[in-house]
Parts: sequence; structure tokens; C-alpha cells
Amino acid sequence: MLLRRSLALLSLGLALPPMAAAQAPAAPAVLTLEEALAIAKRNNPTYQVALNGQMRAAASRRAAYGALIPSLSSNFNVNYREGIQQFFAGVAFGAANNTVGSSYGLNANLTVSPGLGFGLRSASASYSAADENVTLGLLQLRRDVTVQFMNALQARARVTLQDTLLASARSQLTLTQARAKAGLATDLDVRRSQVAVGQQEVALLQARSQADVEVFRLFQQLGVAQSTTVQLSGDLPITAPPSDLAALQAKATQASPELRNRRARLLSAQQSYRAQQTQYLPSLTLGANVSGATQRLLGTLPAGAPTGGQGSFPFDFVRQPYTLSAGLSLPIFNGFQREQQIQSASADRRDAEAQLRQSELAVQTTVVSQATILQADYKAVEINKANLAAAREALTLAEERYRLGLANLVDLVQVRADLERASNDYINSVYTFHRDYAQLEAVTGPLR
Repeated sequence: MLLRRSLALLSLGLALPPMAAAQAPAAPAVLTLEEALAIAKRNNPTYQVALNGQMRAAASRRAAYGALIPSLSSNFNVNYREGIQQFFAGVAFGAANNTVGSSYGLNANLTVSPGLGFGLRSASASYSAADENVTLGLLQLRRDVTVQFMNALQARARVTLQDTLLASARSQLTLTQARAKAGLATDLDVRRSQVAVGQQEVALLQARSQADVEVFRLFQQLGVAQSTTVQLSGDLPITAPPSDLAALQAKATQASPELRNRRARLLSAQQSYRAQQTQYLPSLTLGANVSGATQRLLGTLPAGAPTGGQGSFPFDFVRQPYTLSAGLSLPIFNGFQREQQIQSASADRRDAEAQLRQSELAVQTTVVSQATILQADYKAVEINKANLAAAREALTLAEERYRLGLANLVDLVQVRADLERASNDYINSVYTFHRDYAQLEAVTGPLR
């Protein structure tokens, strides 16, 4: 019986692999650049931090508006007092009975000062800066994801190239072995062809490893789980870059989120400085209060004890006199704290001015340098494309000559090495162009 069960399990185990192999594998997912950008916008931690900053700035602006509205507070109290009389200067105070009571109060207060308006303007400018910071973060996220997407595509293009070169080297080995059998090639040619195949296998292994690493780095930018089975689709056209530097500089000056962020921060710092200066001016405080109370004596009341006008515990309140108040305060001296705060605000304003100037210079320099680099990249793509076409034709001609015995193996190996260099140069130039284009758009905004 045990032997039968063992045979049955063995036969089932042998039957499972063919069944699994018969199932068609799931098609790998395809990820485009726009889809990658959408995923990164939802999940990238750095961009989420920028969004959180915008939420904090919105709350601060709402609080600044709230300072213009009177503050309201309410209270409700319940109390119990033991019935023991207290004496002061020989006179007895308090009831002889235990007492319970309740009370309520509504209070409204408003402090008006000249700094409120400046504080509101500063909060609004800070919100504008945070909003521009989100836009800047989105452009930087688009740049970083695009650059890494191009890195991953470039690495996978190199894998395809190494696959093609390995197939070519293996075909060359087969041809060399056939020629050696016919006496048209030497054993040295066969060994060199075998070495070439081994070198291409190593190059292919390294290219695949690097491609996996670049995909992992891409998913790190996206902020989601890593995967090496996804297929990347990013056939971006090679279009002539803009050549009008003056127009690019003007566009960057007006549209750059970094400069708009710096301008908003400068405005916020200016308003904060003015708000601090108003500490030398008086402020007006307005207040209003409405309250009510109840009181109940416990136990047997003495004859003639007053019971009216005290309400019924706990909610039958007797309204107390309302109060209105207004006060004017003028600070005189607080240990040089005002001076310290004003100097700090003044330094912040000067820092914001210097940072704005620094950003303007950086944007202008980046636009000129990136536009110049992009023009060179575009020309390099055209040259490398022509070189690649010539290298392919040279390899086809060299293979045919070698097959006919008109060229030796050394010539063929040299031509194949030329093709590999031309292919790598073309791949590098194409993806360098796209990366540099993304760097320029991070400053000027979208250009295509």
C-alpha cells in the first residue's frame, strides 16, 4: 500500500512540470514615460513632502484670516461647597448648608493691531511660495524620472546590442569552424572566434545586470515596488532643439517656478519685516462677556433663608450682568526682544533678496549652457546615426569578403569592433540628448 502511494505521488510530481509548461506565460506589463510620471506624482516621497508644505502654508494663511475675526469661547461649570461658615474679622460668611451650583459663560475677544494686515499679506505670499514650490517639485520630479527612464532605456538598448553582437560572434564561430574543416582557416582563427564569443557572453551578462539596476533606480524614483519584468516604452522623437537663446531666457525668467517661488518668499519676508516694525505701535483689545449661574442649598433651610433669584440647579440659569470692555496697550520695553525680532526679519528679507538674485543668475546660466549643450547633442546624434549606418554596411561587406576568402579574421574582428563602438556611440548620443532636454525643461517648462 505504501509503495503504491509513493508511486502515485512520484507520477503526479513528474506530470506537474509539463502541465505548468503548457500554460502560456503572462505578458509583461508595458510602462510608458507618461505613465511613469503619473505614478511618480502619486507616490514619490519628495513630491509628497512639497504637497504637505503647501497644506501647512494654506493652514497658516487661514489662521491669518482668522486673526481678523473675534475669538469665541464658552464654559460650563458645576460646583459643590460644604456648608461651613468662614470668619473674617469676626464676621461669619457663607451658608450653613451644603451648596451646589452651576454656571455658564460666553466670551468674545478681538485684538486689533497694525501688524494684522502685514501678517495676512505675509501668509498669503508664503502660500504662493509653497504653491510655486509644488510646481517646481513637479518639474524636478519630471526631470528626475525622465532622466532615470532614459538611463533604463539606454541600458536595455545596450542589452539588445550585446544580444545582436553575441549572435553575430556565434555565427562567425560557426563559419570559422566550417572554413577550418575545409582548410581555409587555421586553429588560431577558431580559438580567436571562441574567445570573441566568450567575451560577448560576459558583455551581455554585464549589460543585463546594469539594465536591472537602472530599472530598480527608476522604481525608486516612482516610489513603488521594484520590478525587472516590466517593459519600458519611450520612443521619444529627436527634434531640433530651440535655438533662440533670448526667447528661452525670457521664458525661463517669466515661467520658472523657482524664480516665482523666490519672488513670493521675498514678498513674504518684506511683509514680515513690516509686521515686526508695528510692534512699536499700540494695539486695541475689545471684549464681551455674557454669563449665568444657579445655586441650590441642600438639606433643611433655616427660617427666612433667601431662595429667590438663584435659579434651579443645574440648567435654570439666572443671567448675570453682561460686560463690555475695550483697552489700548502700548509696549514700552521688553528687554530688546522687539529689536531682536526686527533685526532677524530684516536679515531674512536681505537673504531673500540675495537668494532671488542668485536664482536669476543660475537660471540664466543654466538656460544658456543647456541650450548650447543640446545643440551639440543634436548634431552628435546625426553624426553617430550616419556612422552607424556606415559601420553596418562595412560589417556586411567584411562578412561577405570573409565568406569568399577575400579577407582574414583580423579584418572581420576589427570591423565588428567598429560597429560595436558606432552602436554604443549612437545609443549614448540619443539618450544623452533626451536627458539634456529634460534638464532644460526643468528650468523653462515644457518645450515640446
